[in-house]
Amino acid sequence: MNDRLIAAKQALSKLPPPQETGLRADVKALRDDIEKSLAAGHSMSAIASALTTSGIAISPRTLGRYLKDARGTPKRRRNEATTS
Repeated sequence: MNDRLIAAKQALSKLPPPQETGLRADVKALRDDIEKSLAAGHSMSAIASALTTSGIAISPRTLGRYLKDARGTPKRRRNEATTS
């Protein structure tokens, strides 16, 4: 391996892990509160509306998807959904 590649490899290995930002990070940070609201009987639409009013503009569908990701629920492949 030449010096240029070695230097590039070392530079890449020193990169810090990326910080989570944006809606996904917001949902992850609010996960416990969102789960409590769901357990109390609030709909995903009501929770998304409350978040939007608070400055976190998110649709109910996106909220559900990001919450699923925050829970660590494995994603289903498209063909698995149709064959199950």
